[in-house]
Amino acid sequence: MRFWLAIALFLILTVTGTAYSRLPGNRESGVFDTDPPTPYFHYRPIGTLRGRVLVIHGLDAAKNVMNILSFGLADAGFEVFSIDLPGHGESRGRFNAVQASSVVGSVLDKLGPQTIVLGHSFGAAVLLELANERPMERMVLFSPAPIVLQTVQSDHLLVIEGQFDPGRIRTFVPQIESAATGTFELRDLAWTGHSGGLFKAGVIASVAEWLGGDATSIHTTTRVVLVGLMLLSSVGLGITLLGRTKAVPPIEETPPVPATMAILYYAIGCLIAAGVLAFVNVAGWLHIFVWDYLLGLFFLAGLLVLTRCKGLTLRSRGLTIGIAAALYVILVVGGFGASEVLHTLPSGERWWRVLGIFVLTLPMFLADEYLLRPLRPAGKAAGAAIVTRVLIGAIVISGALILNRHSAFLLLLTHMAVVFWVGLWFAAGAVRTRTGPFAAACFTAIVQAWFFAAAFVIV
Repeated sequence: MRFWLAIALFLILTVTGTAYSRLPGNRESGVFDTDPPTPYFHYRPIGTLRGRVLVIHGLDAAKNVMNILSFGLADAGFEVFSIDLPGHGESRGRFNAVQASSVVGSVLDKLGPQTIVLGHSFGAAVLLELANERPMERMVLFSPAPIVLQTVQSDHLLVIEGQFDPGRIRTFVPQIESAATGTFELRDLAWTGHSGGLFKAGVIASVAEWLGGDATSIHTTTRVVLVGLMLLSSVGLGITLLGRTKAVPPIEETPPVPATMAILYYAIGCLIAAGVLAFVNVAGWLHIFVWDYLLGLFFLAGLLVLTRCKGLTLRSRGLTIGIAAALYVILVVGGFGASEVLHTLPSGERWWRVLGIFVLTLPMFLADEYLLRPLRPAGKAAGAAIVTRVLIGAIVISGALILNRHSAFLLLLTHMAVVFWVGLWFAAGAVRTRTGPFAAACFTAIVQAWFFAAAFVIV
């Protein structure tokens, strides 16, 4: 049965991948000669050329995040350039807000004064900064981050915000309207978060229409469905293949402490770690923007919780399978689907950070396998894992807002880390049935280290 299921999932993955590659539209990669050099995606327009658009992503993102939207605009007839800001994605530079503004200005000089600009979050703030100094014909801003405004020199300005955007962004929009020199339009998206509008077919179509494009030729819904199918089929195939490996005899484990006590250990560990980080940035050597705070807390709390684990043995049983499973997630799940919406490949000096993040996160994942996973029934272990992930996220945000205000940007991102951790918990459970606690922890740490190193902003 598993064999035929694996064949079916492989066929779904292959067919959806082929169908996605055959959708109308053409994307090419290149690098603008700026300081530092700026990697970009170039999307060729479908049908009649309606204009040229420069797309700018937000902080802790990359041009891949804007991929669905950029394809939609190209479908509607626009020539689109989507770039990586310094310190993001494939850029070899380091992040600096002033330099980011300079790079965008240099790219606009190359593309010409008639270029339409579109930005998300920090990318929108960069465009607002530039609009203080240079006129822009048309601007589209998704959830613009607050900055000090003088004037917004734009003939036509469209601002799009989500219902669940942070309060500071929502209260900033009236300031943009007051500073605008041309026509201003605001669209408030119901049931939408900070980045949700970038992936909604209706929103993309409405933006294309507002810019004068042909919204009837947009294939956004098809792209989103195919990317989702590629992700689901690749994950399902991995689980099926893992299930075909020989199961190892389970280790007889007795939960060292009750679930409530285990959760308390995590809470105490995170609180102590937050206190230490108020004085020492233990992960500062990674030079990662704001996420070094999260990783430092994860490391210190993991070490503290690990001291409460009994019977800790670093056996290599099943380690090869654990590493193979991690490589599958990185190369197949990350390569099919995920790479269309996230930057999933570490480049340049990001490579050594994979090892650094692995070392920092392994203690916490070992604690998960030796303190939480043995809880019975399995539902109790999963519940405890979810509660502890939420606790870690809450303490990260509270610590950043109260003790380390320079890391307050984590308020916008920690919820995604929590969802990622919960997903890793269940993935590691599947790996553990074919390996052991140490191999499962290594699997989780490798996957997290790879994707975090690829996504984080280098400063």
